[in-house]
Amino acid sequence: GESLQALRRPEEAFLWFGRAAHKGSAEAEARVAECLLKGEGVARADSEAMRMLRRALRQGNARAMALMGFCCLNGQGVARDDGAACKWYRASAAKDEPLALAQLGTFLENGRLGFEKNAAEATKWYRRAAERGVASAQFDLGRCYLLGVGVSPDPRKGAEWLRRAMEQGDFKAE
Repeated sequence: GESLQALRRPEEAFLWFGRAAHKGSAEAEARVAECLLKGEGVARADSEAMRMLRRALRQGNARAMALMGFCCLNGQGVARDDGAACKWYRASAAKDEPLALAQLGTFLENGRLGFEKNAAEATKWYRRAAERGVASAQFDLGRCYLLGVGVSPDPRKGAEWLRRAMEQGDFKAE
C-alpha cells in the first residue's frame, strides 16, 4: 500500500526527470544530477551527475549552479575548491535559487568560505530561503528566532518556522 508507494517515489521521480532532461530541460537535467549525486531513486554516480550538471549549467540553470557549489565545497565529482564553491553559490543566489540562499545564510552565520560572521545578515538569507519553502532554512530561521541569533528573540515566530520545517519532514525541528 502506502509504504510501497512511498518507496517507489524517488525512482519514479528520477525516471520523469530523466525523460524531461532527454528533451533538453535544464531544470530536469539539474534534478537528474541531484538524484545521481545523492543516490536518490538511482545508484549514486558522480561522473554521470557531473555530465548532467554541466549540461544544465550551459543553459544557466540556477539549481545546477547551487549543486555545483555543493560539489566544489565537498569535493564530490570535482576537486574540492572553496573559491569555486563560493562563486557558484553566489551566482545561484543572484538568480534567487532557494538552495543557494539557505547555504549563504549558513556561511554567514558560521563565518565560512570567506564570509565574515554576521548573524543578522544570515537570518536575512535564511528568511529568503524559508519563504521559498526550504525546510532546512525554515528550521534555521526558527532556531534563530528562538535563540535570538541575529534577530530579537520571538518564541512565537520561532515555533511557527519550526512547525513549517517539521511539516516538510525536517526532523531536526522536532
